[in-house]
Order: sequence, then structure tokens, then C-alpha cells
Amino acid sequence: MLLSLEMFQHLIGISDRREQLSNEGFATMSHQLFTKSGYDSTDKIMELIQDVKQEISTEREQRLNDGEIKV
Repeated sequence: MLLSLEMFQHLIGISDRREQLSNEGFATMSHQLFTKSGYDSTDKIMELIQDVKQEISTEREQRLNDGEIKV
């Protein structure tokens, strides 16, 4: 699963500041936020992505089972 830039920004809480950052500034800030949160390696970031994907899938399945989502 791929996240849009907007969704990624929303997840890490910087969507309102994106317009003020250069691409390099955004990359630096993202790296700092991930590192500060304990995601200091590519493997840890990939694990985080997998965890988020699993949570989304589980929530979607639950909502389908509860009849909240129409197929």
C-alpha cells in the first residue's frame, strides 16, 4: 500500500507546515521526526508501515462485518 504525501503528512502531524518547507527541509524534518520516535532505520520504518497497513486492513474488515461499509 502506498500513502499519498498528504496522508503521510497528516499521520506525522505536519500537513499545515508543508507549504513552508523546501523538499530538502521536508526530508530533513521527516527524518528527525522518525528518529525521535524511535524509527531510526529503514527496517523499523518498513515495520511501521506494515503495522499501519495491518491496522487499516483489520479496521476495514471490522467495518465490513459490522455493515458500515457497502461493497
